[in-house]
Amino acid sequence: MPTSPSETFERWLRELPPARLEPVASRYAARAKELGLCVTQPDGSEKAIPPVLSPFVVDDAWLKAQVDAAQHLTALVHRVTSGMLAGPEKTSILDALFPFERTCIESAGLAERLATVRADLFVGERGAQALELNATIPAMQGYSDIAVRAFLEAVGPELGLDAKAIERAVTDNGENARALFDALQLFCRARTGKPFERVALVHRPQDAQLSELRYLSRRWEQLGVRTFVIEVGELAWDGARVTARGEPVDFVYRHIFARRIEPDSGLGQMLQKRQTLPLSNPVAAPLEMKATFAELSRTAHEPALAKRYGLNDAALERVRAFVPWTRPLKHGPTDGPEGERIDELVAHVAHEPARYVLKRSWDYGGRAVFLGFEADLPVTRERAAAAFGEPLAWPELVKRAADDPRGGGFVVQERVVTQAAEHLLVTADGARWLPFFTDFSVYASLGQQTPGWGGVVRASTSAVVNIASGGGVAPVLRAQAAAPLLAALAKK
Repeated sequence: MPTSPSETFERWLRELPPARLEPVASRYAARAKELGLCVTQPDGSEKAIPPVLSPFVVDDAWLKAQVDAAQHLTALVHRVTSGMLAGPEKTSILDALFPFERTCIESAGLAERLATVRADLFVGERGAQALELNATIPAMQGYSDIAVRAFLEAVGPELGLDAKAIERAVTDNGENARALFDALQLFCRARTGKPFERVALVHRPQDAQLSELRYLSRRWEQLGVRTFVIEVGELAWDGARVTARGEPVDFVYRHIFARRIEPDSGLGQMLQKRQTLPLSNPVAAPLEMKATFAELSRTAHEPALAKRYGLNDAALERVRAFVPWTRPLKHGPTDGPEGERIDELVAHVAHEPARYVLKRSWDYGGRAVFLGFEADLPVTRERAAAAFGEPLAWPELVKRAADDPRGGGFVVQERVVTQAAEHLLVTADGARWLPFFTDFSVYASLGQQTPGWGGVVRASTSAVVNIASGGGVAPVLRAQAAAPLLAALAKK
């Protein structure tokens, strides 16, 4: 039985003697940290994000299909969210937002165009399914590129590739940083009629992803624009002219949550204006809310609801294929994941924890996500204590979540079953095979077709995949970029 390209790399790495593996792993980790695969600490120091040395090799057609699906998903979420904001659900959506987010939506409206979004996928028995959509800071374009370049530069020489061949492989793999640049230029042309030449990348003080922003800055400088990586307080706007540390800029890339922005600041004033300013991404928090995701999921099973939002059969097929069953966690009857009738949803979820995941509709960083299949583990009790002030058993946790209105309440989502698998993580202690859960995220845009988007793989010890919970970033290799490495391995 033939192995996949990813398995071919894994077998080679497992068979590589430690005397040869350790230098490769060391070069890989050092180069990744040098390029910026780091978390910036509150004191300004940088802590390396451990890179995963075992790569994910993806077929070009499969990757394109996921990017296209994410593009369509974003448009569908936008259509449903717009309908909810124009309907009786408007108040519940706005009440769930942070005050300044609400101000921006009420004054500027829901964005019709976003340069970049990110769909976070689990690849399970039904194929790739989107767990949620990120539209505020859909980051890791730089991190993903760093992991690829560092991997090719570390592994390439071990397999006999020279510098030219390695650089060709980097080019063949494509760049999310370049796709982001192109997306922002498309956005800017739509707003101003011309591309930008001076761009400000605006972040919060002590931003954890500062090294990634600096990587993007360096890469975009190579593409011929002047870049400014600045804190939000260093941006000014007088109603006509934008400046960064006193120097004029003609475009702003926002890398800061609206809740961290002072409404009277330059960026705060820009975000409250209608969609005519050279700024991306506008505030689009309702697109990220799990409640709007749940509403989209309902349309696949409720014809009247699909008709309300104008979704045709093709759109509904996409929803069924790409969106796991998701519902507001409320008392009362509903349909289940297999179309079965559920007389009392809260009691049903409390009784069958292994099938479900609970998520607060509006929150960041996976803090209020509860996995039913981990109901008896200490991590679930710890998360419950952080959210509700005390450790809770699953039945009580479900009841408390159903009765909690904060952040728009909770939704319940059918678990997309994925298993932990061993990956080769490189830390300061060396390279070790450890069990990790992984997700596959793909980038897309709203209201524009941006070529070149790819993906990123995060590996985490927790099934709530988040780098901060322990884990790292894995290189995603497209088939053409992996080909010379695989050819070299075939000769061994």
